[in-house]
Amino acid sequence: HPFMPSEGEEDRRLVRSLAEGDATAWSEFIRRYIRLVVHVVRETLYEKTGRATEEDIDDITEEVYAHLVGASPHPLDSF
Repeated sequence: HPFMPSEGEEDRRLVRSLAEGDATAWSEFIRRYIRLVVHVVRETLYEKTGRATEEDIDDITEEVYAHLVGASPHPLDSF
């Protein structure tokens, strides 16, 4: 639809809000990308260790998000 922002524009706005520390943006980021992050964690764990328990997947997924929130310099600053 011509009056709706494109997905790319929405992503850029989301990244700007994330970089500014907007808690609502973090909730949206998690909602939007949790399935992708979990998938990548699961596949990587299985590839590297030959197994991927739900507990390990949950722990590493939490670490990924914690790193994104607390890293310095912030990983999203380059966008």
